[in-house]
Amino acid sequence: MKHFITIIIGLFSMLHAMCQAYCTVTTYDEDSGLSQRLVKGIVQDNAGYIWIGTWNGLNRFDGKEFVALRPDYTDEAFRYSNRISDLHLSPKGNLLCRIDDRISLFDVNTFHFTDLHSQIEEAIGQEFVLSRNLPTRSGEIVLATKDGKYIVIPDEDHVAGAKLVDQLPKLQYRPRTGRRIDATGPYGADDIAMSQMDSLGTLWIVTRDGAIVSSPGKDGPFTVRERIDVVPGSLYYCTTDNSGNVWLRSSEGAHRVVLGQRPYSTVATHDNTQVREAMTDSSGRIWLSESDALAVAVMDTDTGSKKYLGSDGRLSDTFTPFGTGIYAIAESRDGTIWLGSKPSGAFRLTPSGDNTYEISEFKIGNVYDFLFDSKGGLWIATMGGGVMYCPDPSARTPRFKSLSDMRGYPANAQRIRHLAVSGDTMLLGATTAGLLAVDMREISSADSLRASLLVSRPGVAASLGNIAVMDVTVAADGSILVATESDGVNVATPAAIDRPDDWIFKHFNASSGLTDVAHAVADAGSSLPGWYVVTSENRIFLFNPSTGRKTVFGRWFWDDRLRFTDAHPVMTADGRWLLSHDNGAVMVRLDTTVHHSVVPPVLFTAVSVQGAPERLLSADVDSIVLAKHERNLTVRFAALDYSGSNDIDYFVKLGEDDWVSLGHQNSLTLLDLDPGEYTLAVRASTPAGNIIDNTDTITIIVTPTFWETTTAKVLYVLAILIMVGACVGTVVYIRAIKRKQREILNAYLSVVKSTSRPAADSYEHVRESAPEREVEKLPLSDEDKALMENVAAFVTEHIADPSVTVDDMASAVAISRSSLNRKMKSIMGVSPAEFIRESRLHKAEVMLAQTDRSIKEIAYDCGFADINYFGKAFKASRGVTPGAYRKSELK
Repeated sequence: MKHFITIIIGLFSMLHAMCQAYCTVTTYDEDSGLSQRLVKGIVQDNAGYIWIGTWNGLNRFDGKEFVALRPDYTDEAFRYSNRISDLHLSPKGNLLCRIDDRISLFDVNTFHFTDLHSQIEEAIGQEFVLSRNLPTRSGEIVLATKDGKYIVIPDEDHVAGAKLVDQLPKLQYRPRTGRRIDATGPYGADDIAMSQMDSLGTLWIVTRDGAIVSSPGKDGPFTVRERIDVVPGSLYYCTTDNSGNVWLRSSEGAHRVVLGQRPYSTVATHDNTQVREAMTDSSGRIWLSESDALAVAVMDTDTGSKKYLGSDGRLSDTFTPFGTGIYAIAESRDGTIWLGSKPSGAFRLTPSGDNTYEISEFKIGNVYDFLFDSKGGLWIATMGGGVMYCPDPSARTPRFKSLSDMRGYPANAQRIRHLAVSGDTMLLGATTAGLLAVDMREISSADSLRASLLVSRPGVAASLGNIAVMDVTVAADGSILVATESDGVNVATPAAIDRPDDWIFKHFNASSGLTDVAHAVADAGSSLPGWYVVTSENRIFLFNPSTGRKTVFGRWFWDDRLRFTDAHPVMTADGRWLLSHDNGAVMVRLDTTVHHSVVPPVLFTAVSVQGAPERLLSADVDSIVLAKHERNLTVRFAALDYSGSNDIDYFVKLGEDDWVSLGHQNSLTLLDLDPGEYTLAVRASTPAGNIIDNTDTITIIVTPTFWETTTAKVLYVLAILIMVGACVGTVVYIRAIKRKQREILNAYLSVVKSTSRPAADSYEHVRESAPEREVEKLPLSDEDKALMENVAAFVTEHIADPSVTVDDMASAVAISRSSLNRKMKSIMGVSPAEFIRESRLHKAEVMLAQTDRSIKEIAYDCGFADINYFGKAFKASRGVTPGAYRKSELK
């Protein structure tokens, strides 16, 4: 047990030693969207929103946007000004606002102001002037009046029970200041706006003059970490939110202060120069290249102390320049240190005593990286000379072979940044023109080699995403991780070196939540198998290519504005990572760092329908109803996190669809929605990119127009059925009329045929039955029957006369030509002329079938003066010529 306690104490001590006290200040004023910088109160409501009272109304803040609210003409408090001079959370979660020495209640769900003051005056039977609000812990509302009396209200829903008393009620009141510790050190109680002790024992003090002070204890020493630019004595504590942010107010705005311990330590460099390259040697020391200072430092990771390497090979406790900029550092199996420089080539440091090295210099160009293979051979990346190979790096005079002089080496692969090896057979190089792959076998004796330069191929999505390769690392499963300058990390499934088109690259970039600019990629170590450290401009990623998961160390994590360099990340023996930036380096554990202990709630904050101005949504709204004419809307949402809101990713899904990533965008527009109900869900990541269980849903109800309702659809079906029925009925009716007309026509044609007599004896054998009985059965009026009998008689009498006309027929039946035409069309569906022609064709048809008279004679007997016209008319009506018809009837 004692041993266990010792371990815990040791870990705590290590954490405390690594962490450094820090604070950050964010000031919100008109430039940030606040309605006015004169802030008089700040509270956080039960849903998590921050409310800020100013002399220009209330402001609701969700971590990304401010929305100003003031009494409008529908509010009881419209008679007052917008000058809020005090702000408190009511027992029911609403806001008690002091406006012009009067008390008003703001409902955080309906966004309306209630004139609570007038209701209280009515309850107590007298007017009063408000001095201040005294928040209690027991739920009552206590107001102090300017004449020294007090008003006690059971709660905001029972204002009628308000009582006026002379003495301050004996209740538990909430503190009005943020002081957890009173006067200490040089600071008196009246000087302190806020004070607290953090979990590691650091005392924090914020003075009313704006100084933020830390101390390892109550007795000091006291260090001013930051200053808030305010008028001396004007800073007041307001609240501490759910994430631990301290909120203060002044006449200059609202101030959010983060107090804590850096989860990393800084590595200072000479003149704040950047660390170009770093390496952990076999004894656990870290070699650092402070290239802009032309220096090489060797740091003890336990003490943090550094020694500098001089050009004479000695390590000095004071700053000593090495004399040239170092870009690469490596150690061989025997403890020899190799330094690569630009432009001086390579330096070999052979240990010759305590803190002393024998230096050998080799002029081989601009050296950017070293790699030792399993046989002890040294591979060298140069900027401008391609890859070099040294089979005997420990020899007194090592041999250096340039691969770019060998046949088969890609001509464009001259500028190499970093090297890696796959399976001890394939050398990989990060070049400015693509990914270089070289067969390492028998390289020392051959004059040619197998090599390929993998590049971006237009039209091939599975090719390298960008030819500007920054770094390359080989995973345990054989896949290759390639850091690119503008396509993030590409994970390659390798093929044969001489078959570059068969290599498959999978792309992880900003569109998939990673980054486009990847400086370097390194295996995260045994504590995080399958994960990799990716460095970018101002963020560090832990990334798992198998799952696509990531953890982002962004602005929320680094309190300074760090800009990381392209130096390869280096892991120390105790599991910390050394990460280089423009002004030095930091050391941090990435595997055990607590990223975010508070899960921020996600809420729908506002909606705009049909392009109208946005209206706020309260935390308890669970549905949005669109009117009949509304089909488009934009919803806004936010994770109520006030420390890293700009680093939060949002995900949405509609109904049963899959989740869709919106990146940092916190709004969604839906267009042309069909009538019905939709469930819209949104969730957010932490600022570190971790997906958490904070899903919020809202129901969108799209009201149909009458023509989109079920009733309308039934009416549509009925109307269609009626239309179809009407059409069918009309067709049936017309067909019946036409059939009736045809029957009448055929009947009277038969009458004409039955009463016609042949003009010669050869026609006497023709027998035609008289169908007078059929005519009697026709459904005609007596008038129509009489007319048709006269017509039939006329046609029968004049059927052989080609000169007979319709006018003759009209005169014979004693009716006008137009009336005759209309009547016959109505009764039989044919005109008088058509009836005469059809009667003649019918007679010709009978004579062709039943007599042996010539066609010419039959034509003349039937009233056709032109034999050609008879033939054309007969064929047009019967479909065959008169001769063909006779033949068919005789068979």
